[in-house]
Amino acid sequence: MRLGAGRRRVCATPWIAGFRFARWTAIGLLSAFVAPAHAQESSDRDLGDYLLYGGQVAGSFAKHDIGYFNQIDYLSSTLRLFRANLQLELRVSERFAVLTEIRTDNFERVEAYAWYARISPWRGRVVDIQVGRVPPVFGAFSRRRYEADNPLIGYPLGYQYATNIRPDAAPAGLAELRDMRARGAKTRYSVGNREVAPGLSLFNPIRWDTGIQLRVGDRPVELALALTQGTLGNPRVSDDNPGKQLAGRVRVEPTPHFVWGVSGSRGRYDTRELQGALVARGQGGALFQTAFGVDGEISAGDWILRSEAIWSRWDSATLATDLDSVAAFVEARYKIRPGLYAAARLDHLTFGRVDVSEPFRWDAPVSRIETGVGYYWHRQFLTKLSFQHNERDGGRRSSDSFVAVQAVFWF
Repeated sequence: MRLGAGRRRVCATPWIAGFRFARWTAIGLLSAFVAPAHAQESSDRDLGDYLLYGGQVAGSFAKHDIGYFNQIDYLSSTLRLFRANLQLELRVSERFAVLTEIRTDNFERVEAYAWYARISPWRGRVVDIQVGRVPPVFGAFSRRRYEADNPLIGYPLGYQYATNIRPDAAPAGLAELRDMRARGAKTRYSVGNREVAPGLSLFNPIRWDTGIQLRVGDRPVELALALTQGTLGNPRVSDDNPGKQLAGRVRVEPTPHFVWGVSGSRGRYDTRELQGALVARGQGGALFQTAFGVDGEISAGDWILRSEAIWSRWDSATLATDLDSVAAFVEARYKIRPGLYAAARLDHLTFGRVDVSEPFRWDAPVSRIETGVGYYWHRQFLTKLSFQHNERDGGRRSSDSFVAVQAVFWF
């Protein structure tokens, strides 16, 4: 969690007056809990020795996405999204801290997006144990969880696009699966929950998983391992099956201009409701999502080049085959002059073929290109303009284009 911005002074310009009020209101409330500990220490230490804080307000706008190319949780779109969050870190001691992030999307509800304790057992060694609703360890884009860290407005397909895989429902056969191609936003199957609902993305970074995490090292090598309730595509607060997910990532940074990483995960994604329906059909058995990822970043001068690929496999009890998919993107960012940059991303998500007499891909492949520019009006205020085009091999709407704008303020 990127915190610590609370020691900065923000210029008293009119466009941030409202945000300053919200920020100091939150800090004032929390300082009441911090004050007793503060009084026991030397008087020359300030609030920042115990409480770090930061926040972000971001709003994006584009036309309605009737093809659901940019759908995320709760049928919201990344191109039509207002998001506000506040991050807090309370340092109880040198080796123990409590962190949380409070967030709302489109004012639908306010929730604790993250809440966990961080324990650093050994002084002088980079070893952290985190327990609670913890950050994901898989992949690289998941670490860019603030809108200011994303040079464009849309998300990569592997981190956002809804497939026709459901954790609580399954197709009775290949005919049902074929009918749901390109309909991940509104799937319906006859086994398990028969209600219409969105399917899973390969990786859902919108919600964090609950469990325990270990991080060892920093540069040039970092290792992260996590045991959590849910899976990449379906993070959970409380588990809905008896299984757990094990995920890990190795990050190597041999020089400041080159970073690469390797990730892996395996966890049970099916719900008890689906398992009950499968057992009744004589098809019981745990269903797992297994994933593997590679990522890299190269920077030189005014350029930053990033790339990432994710392979995912979902087990299927009702079909004679497992369901594979691969998502990959390449992204470039170029600084035109101080405060102004241009960016582009090429993105593709494809699905494995079902080997029958007439083979078909179990979901419709999708391609995307997004280009845009961003301008920093202030070191804490960014605006973006982007153009996005999507192509899909199927569905009632096989292609669509969007012009989107976004404003991001953070402190």
